[in-house]
Amino acid sequence: MKVYKINPNELTITELDAPYNEESGCIDNKFITEQIGCNYFDVVRLENGDCIFVDDEGMLREGVQPSFLLGGYEQPLIGNGLVIGSSMDGSSQSPVISKKSLTSRIQFCAVLFEVNEETNTNN
Repeated sequence: MKVYKINPNELTITELDAPYNEESGCIDNKFITEQIGCNYFDVVRLENGDCIFVDDEGMLREGVQPSFLLGGYEQPLIGNGLVIGSSMDGSSQSPVISKKSLTSRIQFCAVLFEVNEETNTNN
């Protein structure tokens, strides 16, 4: 099944062939986490039913984080994204959005996260 991988490290959007599990009707979670490079993912749903899977813990990392902006979505998405289509019954399908349309909505960037540790002073 065709999916799109958004890679802000390489500044690329590539088409991948994802393994589809006929029994579950979905792409395996292991494939998703491997492609994103995370342990837990979250989903940003597009208006056409497609989903962008992203690292759920992306905003918890310190330092400069490769990211991307999605036109129409208000916050940066940290790390890789995986675009997978979704049918009305919730099963996975190839994305409705074309690679060209997706590319026009993506802007690559970097986000800096700093940890502010409170200093305890006992006077």
